[in-house]
Amino acid sequence: MNRRFRNAYYALRHGTSEANERGIIVSHPEHGTTGWGLSVAGAADCRSSLSPERLREPKLTIERTLVVSSDFTRATETAAILCELHGLRPFAIDVGLRERHFGDLEREPTNRYGEVWEHDMSGADQGHAGAESTESVAARMLGVIERLERENDDTAIILVSHGDPLQILETVLADLPSHRHRERPHLGNAELRRLQGRVR
Repeated sequence: MNRRFRNAYYALRHGTSEANERGIIVSHPEHGTTGWGLSVAGAADCRSSLSPERLREPKLTIERTLVVSSDFTRATETAAILCELHGLRPFAIDVGLRERHFGDLEREPTNRYGEVWEHDMSGADQGHAGAESTESVAARMLGVIERLERENDDTAIILVSHGDPLQILETVLADLPSHRHRERPHLGNAELRRLQGRVR
């Protein structure tokens, strides 16, 4: 999986959402794309964490930066704040960046994520309780990068997505099996992290 990309890629997890604050799993597009956006505190935190004063790397310019977002409301609201703060062109949407689907755990308490993550660590193919497998998440996330590689060159590309998908992507880009994603450092809300790609 180790490769030299034409572009530099960055993971940006959405800011704190209403679902985060209420401790509810919202992973189905029917719910996540029609509501459950950023909380008031989450939007304020995005404006602080992603401000030009705080965000030192990469250097974001309208000519050399592309923001691509999941279509879930909490992600698009985060992407909109980033673009506004830095005067960037409007973000693009790619459904390949959607939240990992957690199956039967939809709208269950977030402490049940642990059941899926424990199952992941076993290396089993099928996700627990109907959750999307890590292999499926990795395939669609890599598909987004493959498309962006065909369409762009020497661009800072910021992928606005969700905790599990971004950490799974980071894991496979490090040439590790996707089910080991929980070994990666936790990606916080409104945190921007360099992935892999050309040094800018």
